[in-house]
Amino acid sequence: MRSLTETGAPYSRPVAFVYIFNLIIGTGILAIPNAFKDAGWAAAMILLIILGFLSYLTATLVVEAMACMNALEHDGEDIQKLINTNSENDTIGESLTDKYPVTGSINKEYSLFEITERYELGTIAGMFFNKIGIILYYICMVVYLYGDLAIYAVAMGKAMTNVICVDKTYPANSTNVTFHNGSHNDSHFHHNESTCFGTSSISSNQTYRIFLAVFTFVLGPFVFFNVQKTKYLQIMTSVLRYTAFGMAIVISFMRITRGEGAPQPPAIHPKTFPILFGVLVYAFMCQHSLPSIVTPIRTKRRLPVLLLLSFICVFVFYALVSFSIVFAFDPGLIKDEFTNTFTVDVAGPFPSYFLRLFPVFVLTTNFPIIAVTLRNNLKTLFYRPGKAYPFVVDRIVFPLLALLPPICIALITEDLTLLVGVTGAYAGVGVQYVIPAALVWQGRKRVAHMTSETNVHRSPFRHVGWLYLLGVWSFVSWVFVTVYIVLKYTGHDK
Repeated sequence: MRSLTETGAPYSRPVAFVYIFNLIIGTGILAIPNAFKDAGWAAAMILLIILGFLSYLTATLVVEAMACMNALEHDGEDIQKLINTNSENDTIGESLTDKYPVTGSINKEYSLFEITERYELGTIAGMFFNKIGIILYYICMVVYLYGDLAIYAVAMGKAMTNVICVDKTYPANSTNVTFHNGSHNDSHFHHNESTCFGTSSISSNQTYRIFLAVFTFVLGPFVFFNVQKTKYLQIMTSVLRYTAFGMAIVISFMRITRGEGAPQPPAIHPKTFPILFGVLVYAFMCQHSLPSIVTPIRTKRRLPVLLLLSFICVFVFYALVSFSIVFAFDPGLIKDEFTNTFTVDVAGPFPSYFLRLFPVFVLTTNFPIIAVTLRNNLKTLFYRPGKAYPFVVDRIVFPLLALLPPICIALITEDLTLLVGVTGAYAGVGVQYVIPAALVWQGRKRVAHMTSETNVHRSPFRHVGWLYLLGVWSFVSWVFVTVYIVLKYTGHDK
């Protein structure tokens, strides 16, 4: 089975570090400060460390599974035969070294486990899993991508609505802001008192739905075609992202130094742990996209170290953003989409509008790409060998199946923290913990029957006990979050 995707132009380890860092820092960070505030900063810090470590663990498992897949596809006997019969031919030796890097400088041994071909997780699952396992894999990915798109839709709609409506209705320094059932959080807009577009006849809820419709009609047509994120688009979104986060950190620290921050933020609030858990799982998500980043790396030695440095920097970044905001604002002013916390009264006109519109700038470029990915996964999930999809099903039905359900979810709920938490706690746990563990379990068994060679890219967490730990952790997490949601929304969590 040859790779179905291009490996990509090779790049250095520092470039790979930047790509991995950008991959992890996604939309999840928008909900982290509010989740920190709800769960308590001390408890949130502990959970941030635990989940960051587990995400790093499974990232190394994904790399090992990629190496196992490459080993199964490499023809080791032909490589060794060429080495033995052409040891004096420099040209052949150089070409082999390019494709199968040398792992021993003296004996010139070529490893079967070198990652030379790019195999996406779906391809690896197709090789390692049985039919039921493949179906479960794609169901998990599809559910995760649906949640991802719903989060994008809500974030974009709320960002525009907060700019148009909320700033005109509620002063940033007001302690009497009431948004959601009398609380101080903007999970839902207050429908009766808000005015938008300079008139009280249009509520913030109606404005939110208007913007959802606009985003659907503007971005929806891209789902019917193939789009991808170019290098220049990635650079642009990265510049916008870190400019916005830098502004938020600087403004927060200025408030703290001026004595305008929260006097004593709560350290622990156990009732909201499950949602914080889901938010942080979602925030550390990168496993599903690692093959496209790892494969083109020019020198792949000590990949676990490269991943570790990336995760440490992400952890520091998340902690810096969350702590600065939690200690800079009273709990009632921290919004579930933290960029909306920085109103004109707090940040000044330009920083305020830039921060609150930041989700619109970045997510509008990502939404069509994620939707196309979801469309392709749906096609794979329902594909039957030898049966091509009719034109209408292929070009109309599948794009609509990818586009409409997330928009409907965004119409039902505007609670960004809940969406991020549920997506991370259910499908996110499957993608981040269960799938990597299952792939490595199967990959190790398959290569053990093929060769006695050591996997040069094996995970530092090679003991089988780590796989059992991930399985138990995932099951307990699902039960814990489910019980919390049932109790919360049946009114038994008092």
